[in-house]
Amino acid sequence: MTKCAAKRLARVALPWLFWLVAALASRGALAREPTAQDRATARQLAAEGYEALQSGDYTLAADRFKRADALVHAPTLLLDLGRSYVGLGRLVEAHEAFQQVLREGVAPDAPVPWHQALANAKKEDAAVAPRLAWVTIRVEGSDKPRVQLDDEELLQASLGVKRAVDPGRRTAVAEAAGFLPARDTIDLGEGEVGEIHLVLKRDPDYHPPRKAIQRRPVVSETPPPRPRTLSYVAYGVSGAGLLLGGVSTVLMLRTRSDLEAQCFGGKCPESAAGDLSRYHTYGTLAAVGLGVGLAGAGVGTYFLLSRKPKDETEQQYTMTAQISPGYVGVSGRF
Repeated sequence: MTKCAAKRLARVALPWLFWLVAALASRGALAREPTAQDRATARQLAAEGYEALQSGDYTLAADRFKRADALVHAPTLLLDLGRSYVGLGRLVEAHEAFQQVLREGVAPDAPVPWHQALANAKKEDAAVAPRLAWVTIRVEGSDKPRVQLDDEELLQASLGVKRAVDPGRRTAVAEAAGFLPARDTIDLGEGEVGEIHLVLKRDPDYHPPRKAIQRRPVVSETPPPRPRTLSYVAYGVSGAGLLLGGVSTVLMLRTRSDLEAQCFGGKCPESAAGDLSRYHTYGTLAAVGLGVGLAGAGVGTYFLLSRKPKDETEQQYTMTAQISPGYVGVSGRF
């Protein structure tokens, strides 16, 4: 890229970049513009906080300045909030309040008290920062212990490195599953640096929780149903056979009665040949019907009393009635 092209790119891009940074910086402030009621309430809270600060009631002063700044954010309120924290001995929070004023800065056209607050925050933070105490907390025995410093739970990232604390007595407690709690205390003066070393020891009475045993549901296995369908078919065939045998028997007896009226001495005239043929036919049908009925009843009873095969769908059942002169029966494959 040539120097002329770079200059043109900078001339076009820099104003847009400046506008983008300004928009991002002011986005939080534009999210909600303070109302007239908010401003009036903030002024009243600031007045109460100033009176409390002058009288040495730092707890009330910190509460009032914090509430006022939440309604209408201003460097003057943050400055007095930091001064209230200094009075309470909460030097870390005071340092952060002063630092916030310095980070945010003030616009060139801001009110004169805001510029004065910026200058005072820089001067007072320079006096507070050297007074901070620092402590390093180290824990041995567990990879992921739970550590509290003065009832404040610490993140794992805070362990093993210097952490800013207020001067005074600081107590650290470490806990972990399967270990005995470890506790230690350290007294730190203003500007002092110290270390707390906690060693977690195994708890001899600790028993890890047992995993819940997943019990399988008890399913009672019932005997497979009997092949009733085939038995019903066989009984149906048996009933049809018996019905055929019964009707044929009645017709045979009636025909025999007619033949007795025509035949004498075991001889029948030619006119009775038709009745004689029907008589033999009815006799054959009666025998067949009786045979099929008895065979069907036997097969149906067999299926009814036998158990169902393991895979009934794969079993092929066939049943065939066999009728021949002098023989009646049923054959099949089961």
